[in-house]
Amino acid sequence: MDKIGFSSRYYEPFRILKTKVASQNVFKLIRNEEKNIYSMPYLYGGYKNELEPVSISIKIIKSVKQYLDDNLFSLDEKKLLLSELTPYVEDFGNDTIKRLTNRIDLTERKEEHSQIISEYKKTISSLKQINEIIKKEFNIETFMTTTTEPMVFISYSHDSDEHKNWVLQLATRLRSNGVNVILDRWNLKLGSDLASFMEKGLSKSHRVICVCSENYIKKANDGKGGAGYEKQIMTAEFINDQNTNWVIPLIVNNSNSKKTPTFLGGRMYISFEEPNLYETKYVELLRDILDEPILPIPPIGKNPFQTVKEFAQQKFIPASEKYVSPSTSGIVTFDYSNNNGRFFIGQGELMFEIHLSKASNTNIHLLNDPISINTVAIAKGVSEIKSIKDARVYDGSSRARTPNINQIAVLQNTNGFYAAIKILAIKDDSRGDANDEITFEYFIQVNGSPDFTVK
Repeated sequence: MDKIGFSSRYYEPFRILKTKVASQNVFKLIRNEEKNIYSMPYLYGGYKNELEPVSISIKIIKSVKQYLDDNLFSLDEKKLLLSELTPYVEDFGNDTIKRLTNRIDLTERKEEHSQIISEYKKTISSLKQINEIIKKEFNIETFMTTTTEPMVFISYSHDSDEHKNWVLQLATRLRSNGVNVILDRWNLKLGSDLASFMEKGLSKSHRVICVCSENYIKKANDGKGGAGYEKQIMTAEFINDQNTNWVIPLIVNNSNSKKTPTFLGGRMYISFEEPNLYETKYVELLRDILDEPILPIPPIGKNPFQTVKEFAQQKFIPASEKYVSPSTSGIVTFDYSNNNGRFFIGQGELMFEIHLSKASNTNIHLLNDPISINTVAIAKGVSEIKSIKDARVYDGSSRARTPNINQIAVLQNTNGFYAAIKILAIKDDSRGDANDEITFEYFIQVNGSPDFTVK
């Protein structure tokens, strides 16, 4: 790789990095009204040393790291820039210290100027402390470490101010939820090389969100604009790996029958076309990026037929797996006299253990005894799960509740998630039915809120 001094590609980044470790920049300039210029404060009478070595040192190190991260340099580029910057770090403050030392040495009336000389000496001491701290903290390996947050590049077209702001809001929220988003409005500066930004952003990203609006699809298919250029880069990646899930097509502002550009045809997408489903879709998108699926793949159990001896010891009826519905919504029918009246819905942090006990053929006892359950309550006056605006308003202070047929019960698990179940039918073998049986509809709110009107 070329030395920075001989390559215009690295000259500007290196020039900016040098300014970040220039000691003159730690001073707040004073305006000289007479000369209409800004000057160093120590050039004036009444100068006071206001340097705070620790905070200044931390700020310098952070600013260098931030610049390297924001501009998406590769590890090799970072290493090169930092190695060239090291001598300037080691020399930090020496030029200013020499100037101040000379001013002290050249002062003939030292007693008369003792106060400002004292302030100069404090400044020299502060600059030396900063020098020591940043030399200690300026470790190339520290800057070379890669972030653990997933890096996601957002590819979209500038259809309108409203559309750009929609993308900006999505990107901002993703960043607040642990996703390192690369967005042109943040990472692209005036005078920057647009093609280089797109190439670097796409090549360094773990995932890419393609916001497939109607205009984006047209530009991508026609090979025009940024969308067209980014399509070429992504298409090349797909040629290398046909099975990659690198790109997430996100559908919004799109009434076309074909929801994705041709190069993304056949790939699963997520639709944000329905505003009332935004929260549910956002949680789905975030979980996919962070690799925290709502339905994680369960572990593979042991083969019960491995040996005759093991087979003889198996108890197949009833099997506890029969009383589990891992989905986040559905309709369940089971005999509540079996499995101690317990049925599991959801899984992982979204798991709820439903504990039922016989009451009659028109209602049933619902208990909060299971370790996974925090509270149980009845949503009185509500006939549909989707009508529950705030599950917290219902009283969950009792151990047991007894919902009737067509009533809805609300549960909160120990992870803070809410589920709602609607009793559809009840059978009671002590009242003429052939067996004990309950049928209920359920829905687990996966976004963590108590609002079931947002799905």
